[in-house]
Amino acid sequence: MPHWRELLPDRRGSLPLGGDLVRTDASGPADAAVAILGVYPAATKLSRWEHDGLVCNLPTQVERTSFEPVSRSGRDLDARYLAPLGLNRSSVLITDLWPYYLSTTVTGKRGRSMADNVARYEAETGRRTAVEPRPAPDELLARSRELPGNLDRLAEVLGNPAPRLLLTLGTEAAAFVRGLTSIRDAQKLLYGAAVELEPWGRPLSIVHLTHPGNLMRKHSGWQRRHEDWCSALGHTLVAQARRR
Repeated sequence: MPHWRELLPDRRGSLPLGGDLVRTDASGPADAAVAILGVYPAATKLSRWEHDGLVCNLPTQVERTSFEPVSRSGRDLDARYLAPLGLNRSSVLITDLWPYYLSTTVTGKRGRSMADNVARYEAETGRRTAVEPRPAPDELLARSRELPGNLDRLAEVLGNPAPRLLLTLGTEAAAFVRGLTSIRDAQKLLYGAAVELEPWGRPLSIVHLTHPGNLMRKHSGWQRRHEDWCSALGHTLVAQARRR
């Protein structure tokens, strides 16, 4: 059986304008007491592309490691999760459920999504890229389990050795860890009590938090709930995990 690194190559293919779509690896110490599991990597550089009067941004560089400080999601992780919980990047293991960048299908102010921009670039230039549009949440959840090598990757990163506390970000990550097939069933788990599970054969405490993207929305309703959890129970759970 091939090793997961062979099944999930370091370079999956091309990005628009000639960049490399690389595998996004975990960051932080492998033996960290606290780990964070996100959903999928972000782009770290967007470049302007013009064609026949169309001007749009394209992803031309992606995270080498999960939640890199130079990405917007990485900065949000630092400010909204790590700092309030008394953590820093040297003390937490961070990885993603899906190991490759996916282009969002959410439309922006100009009525196009990043997936639309990539598709238009490919159609106009005849150059295929390795960028896939983000699938619907339940499909992404299923594909994360089916992607050859991905379960072994996550088991190695998060189970050898296992952290004492795992924080999942987003309903896909929560549903994956809990063995659910729909994110709808995971929604009610967010900010619940810590549960003791053995998803990778070793016991650890798990808490499910909302994705950073929800905290960016001023009227999402998640900000106060998240801040209250971090300042009270979250801070306590992190301190306990690091003392064990």
